[in-house]
Amino acid sequence: LSLRLAANDLVPGGNNLEDAVRFAKLAEHAGIDAIHVTAGWHESKVPQITGDVPRGSFAYLSQAIKDAVSIPVIAANRINDPAIAEKLIALESCDMVGLCRALVADPRWASKAKAGEESLIRRCVGCNQGCLANIFQNKPVQCLVNGTAGRESAFTASRRSVKKKLLVIGGGPAGCTFAIAAAQLGHQVALWEKTDSLGGQLTAAAAPPGKHEFSFLPAYYAAALKQAGVEVLLGQSVEKEAISSTNADSIIVACGSHPKALNLEGLDPQALVSAQDILLGRRMAGRRVLIVGGGSVGCETAQFLAREGSISPDQFYYYSAQKVESPEKIASMANSTRRDIAIIEALPRIGGGYAPGTGWPVLADLKRLGVRSYTEAKILSIRDNRLRLEYTVRDRRLDQTETYLADLEFDTIVSAIGSDPCTQVFQQLQQAFPTKDIRSLGDCQQIGTVLSAVQSACDLALKV
Repeated sequence: LSLRLAANDLVPGGNNLEDAVRFAKLAEHAGIDAIHVTAGWHESKVPQITGDVPRGSFAYLSQAIKDAVSIPVIAANRINDPAIAEKLIALESCDMVGLCRALVADPRWASKAKAGEESLIRRCVGCNQGCLANIFQNKPVQCLVNGTAGRESAFTASRRSVKKKLLVIGGGPAGCTFAIAAAQLGHQVALWEKTDSLGGQLTAAAAPPGKHEFSFLPAYYAAALKQAGVEVLLGQSVEKEAISSTNADSIIVACGSHPKALNLEGLDPQALVSAQDILLGRRMAGRRVLIVGGGSVGCETAQFLAREGSISPDQFYYYSAQKVESPEKIASMANSTRRDIAIIEALPRIGGGYAPGTGWPVLADLKRLGVRSYTEAKILSIRDNRLRLEYTVRDRRLDQTETYLADLEFDTIVSAIGSDPCTQVFQQLQQAFPTKDIRSLGDCQQIGTVLSAVQSACDLALKV
């Protein structure tokens, strides 16, 4: 009989670690065989399983319980890497590790780790988009990195007797996922990517705080494509003669998207940058920043820029360990930013692009760092690095609405108003090969999320 124990409720007035240690001793005395240690609850304002939580962060709780009892102790929360699991066991912070979302992302996590195939593990990225968000909406669990989650039998029982030659153009999440799934179903697959690396927009997606787990996906794709027998050509341009030479039965175009153009009269073009350029490090924003677009990309770009103007985790550790300043001063530095940032959004609220229950850590971070937002906003004019804005403030308690004007100074304006599909290659191929089976996939077909791209890629692999 095992006991699941929150060793710190992470809510004011709740049980803390000292309480949990005393309770664990009583549980052992009562005959419990093992204790499974977690932290917090949904009421807590402390993130516990999102990507901004460092891996294995709550093992200090299992460690305290293990030091107090003689029965086995299991650590949980944000353990998605075998190396982290091995370290926790080696340090005797626990006897075992508990995996939940990690096994939704890859049911063979443990067997791959045992076989030394860590590169083939689809690691959970802590996004909660397909699991937690779906549960909140009473929907079946899905997974951003595992498009077969919950419908494994459709893929294991569907290996094709007739093999096709398939050509995939584009090495982002949609293209890579389709190529792997189609090859595993028995098809002969080649994947072409025009750049020198896989992943598409995952590099930009991994740049904001708490999204670094996305950066591990391209390495997984490379290993999984190789294992599946997919021929991968990087730096490969799309030319009619090269396409013809493949003799492909079907061509899958997954060329992704590009940022929408933001046209603002009176704005110096040098002051305008895209969110993608900021996240990829192509451009540096000034101190005063206005972000046009308050969806998930706009919010995460604001968070990225605010954190860039604050102290880094390494600096925080250094200042604290070396007592460079008082704890209060260091905390003040960590909870502020040098940048003056505001988000301008046409809708009634920012963060509308997040799946239920996934965006609150970002929004809380924006509030902590003093990022302002103007909603139901309309840009009236721009002159001499000053933007005139009309915006609305709603008081739902009093059912009142007020409209205001604001003059905002800026050094940089960041465009985060969305993306448009890259359809040029698809259209060119349709014209060049009118009798060939050519299909579009992912953002190339319809702008969506990584989750929707992966799901649609697996769906298409079953249909081709």
